[in-house]
Amino acid sequence: MHSYIEFLIDKAAGIQGRVAVPDAQYDERVMEAACRVHKEGWLDVVFTGSKSAYMALANKHGFDISGIEIIDPDEYPAFTDYCQVYQRLRAKEMACW
Repeated sequence: MHSYIEFLIDKAAGIQGRVAVPDAQYDERVMEAACRVHKEGWLDVVFTGSKSAYMALANKHGFDISGIEIIDPDEYPAFTDYCQVYQRLRAKEMACW
């Protein structure tokens, strides 16, 4: 098993959370790991990036990405605003550490 897959499995086990995965549109190993984590029910996976790029890579490698939400910035006019709000909230959180 690829070390990145093992890393995600270790991180995901028991959390029952949600994770955004922006790199899966560029790397089939990341997509494979994300699909497995999603299929096993360890985490709800959300892909962020180009929907067409995700679909193309999944089709090329035979990955089942059904049930995985894809947030394509091109489909959200306010995406940049959301990112700025997230950045501010994250900065406040980091200041508390």
